[in-house]
Amino acid sequence: MGRTHQRTYSARRWTRPAWLAVGLLALSALLLALIARDELGGAALARGDGAASAWMLALLGVAFAALALAVARESWALHRRVDQQTRVEEALRESEEKYRVLFSRSADGTLILEGDRFIECNDAAVKMFGCDSRDQLLRTHPWEVSPETQSDGRASHDKANEMIAIALREGTHRFEWDHRRVHGEVFPVEVLLTAIPVGGGHVLYSILRDITERKRIERDRERLIQKLEAQNAELERFTYTVSHDLKSPLITINGYLGILRDDVARGDAGAIQEDMRRMGAAADKMVGLLGDLLELSRIGRLVGVSRPVPLAELVREAVELVGGQIAQRGVEIVVGEDPPILFGDRPRLLEVVQNLIDNAVKYAGDQAAPRIEIGCRPSPEGPVCYVRDNGVGIEPAYFEKVFGLFEQLDPTLEGTGIGLALVKRIVEVHGGRIWVESEGLGKGATFCFRLPLAPAQGADAARDAKHAEPEDATTAAS
Repeated sequence: MGRTHQRTYSARRWTRPAWLAVGLLALSALLLALIARDELGGAALARGDGAASAWMLALLGVAFAALALAVARESWALHRRVDQQTRVEEALRESEEKYRVLFSRSADGTLILEGDRFIECNDAAVKMFGCDSRDQLLRTHPWEVSPETQSDGRASHDKANEMIAIALREGTHRFEWDHRRVHGEVFPVEVLLTAIPVGGGHVLYSILRDITERKRIERDRERLIQKLEAQNAELERFTYTVSHDLKSPLITINGYLGILRDDVARGDAGAIQEDMRRMGAAADKMVGLLGDLLELSRIGRLVGVSRPVPLAELVREAVELVGGQIAQRGVEIVVGEDPPILFGDRPRLLEVVQNLIDNAVKYAGDQAAPRIEIGCRPSPEGPVCYVRDNGVGIEPAYFEKVFGLFEQLDPTLEGTGIGLALVKRIVEVHGGRIWVESEGLGKGATFCFRLPLAPAQGADAARDAKHAEPEDATTAAS
């Protein structure tokens, strides 16, 4: 319909030149016809100049005919040029309409910048920046939609000037950028910036793609890679340690077999009993190591259903289980008031508290008044549970090592060195974190852990713990 309309319009526009040409042709034909019929020629002869007049009329007719043909040809050429221009204008309008549709309906945000202002934007950009209308975004200064610094620490102003310079030099430039919505939220985008020459300057055509979800996936992937690398490193240490520590009892047994053979040959009954005792102790140590390794391997696979568990209840039961060692060493147990309610598998959480108390008793050192304090303190991330002793202490260089497999700061003490590794695994499986604090040898140690709170406590409990004052009131048990 558009083309038909344009051609009709062109025909109406050039009707006058066309009709002029037709008129001239008609007049020429009429003059020639009159000459042929001698209607004018007879009158001319009567006046005595008939031959001259006839030739004059003939020449005049030919002239009119030539003029009419020239006008007709020029009119036709002009009509063709106008029709061609009309088709070009129509194609241009169709192209502009396609661009307008693509611009307005694109899922990516699109902005056009001229100087230090936005001159055009699409609906996706309005939505991306959280604006209420297109006019609101166009009234916003470009620096208002970027934070002061980018994620790499560079000032947004300096980095933007560099990106624009590259686009002006190369024509286009693709890069990642941190933008800011009108309500303050910062979000990552991928930018395709194109410099378009206009007049004596340039406008910047910017296509923005929100990559928030892609960044989240990348972070999850990086965390997974780090976790796998840590697990592989732990598996490597585990393999080395197990092969070393399990081989040690076997070497002991094998060595005493040769000694036992010699003692039997001599008939030394006392030596034989001692050899058998040492071999039995080595075998018992291997059984203990295998049992602890089996328990460690189950963590993460055999964690039961999580439920609210009061820390006070776990402490009371753990103190009873370690009561023999506590009484033997004369350790004073101090429990803080109002401990939080944890959320997790109760038997596993009991293992955590029991192992930490047992470890504190074991490393109480040679002192007249060993003391263990169990309580909770506030932190911005939520309540931190702790088991603090006044024992031998730990050098900072061993803060991470104490949680490794078969690691014992004092090899002369009983145990397999797996207790703290078990505690760390249980806490991490529950989504928590454990660490140790100490000012050095002879100044005691504090083992801290943070676990998810019970849903009933929720964020309010964590917020209360953040602002609460530590409790000083304690109760003593021995």
